[in-house]
Amino acid sequence: GATPNALFVVLSALTVSAQTGADDFVILVPADNRRPEETTDRVGYSGNIIPMRFTLDGQVSVADAVRQAVATVYEAMEYSSVDYGTILTALRQGGGRFPVAEIMTLVKNAPLRGVPIPAAAQVTCETIFKDIVHYPLSISFEFDEHDHVHLEIEYRTDILAEADAQRVAQIVESLVELAPQSSGKPLGELLGDVRAG
Repeated sequence: GATPNALFVVLSALTVSAQTGADDFVILVPADNRRPEETTDRVGYSGNIIPMRFTLDGQVSVADAVRQAVATVYEAMEYSSVDYGTILTALRQGGGRFPVAEIMTLVKNAPLRGVPIPAAAQVTCETIFKDIVHYPLSISFEFDEHDHVHLEIEYRTDILAEADAQRVAQIVESLVELAPQSSGKPLGELLGDVRAG
């Protein structure tokens, strides 16, 4: 019953776990939190950042782990109106350690729904987001108008080698291929299979 966007956020979380071995981490998810009467030309498409803490239990089945992760996405989205930037500023000014999140995932339709496209223009995730944020590695899931999806990997060549980017792409592809047929297996077994692949 999850939306495709929620599943792609969960897929991003599983990719992080498979790549790093981490089972407790925070992913930041940009969210469009405009009010219905606000138009895209008055308010930016992404209005806020929502932190989502994933705690993955390798002992539960893949199906249960995915359900729990989807629930994490929806529970976090209930707080989309809370200004994340304001919270970070308050924590910093209060003398506490300024929290740093190292992982962000972004799931957007390309072209962006409801945003007019000039005649004969080609609009993709790359044309919208390329070079806006300089993360060491970016994973994008690009939807087209027929809801077909393909994977885009962008990475900084001064930080990562091509083999690193290819490894992450391989992990994503393996998760997409193996997760549906592994729903009854423990999550840890699936992630181990993906790492070994």
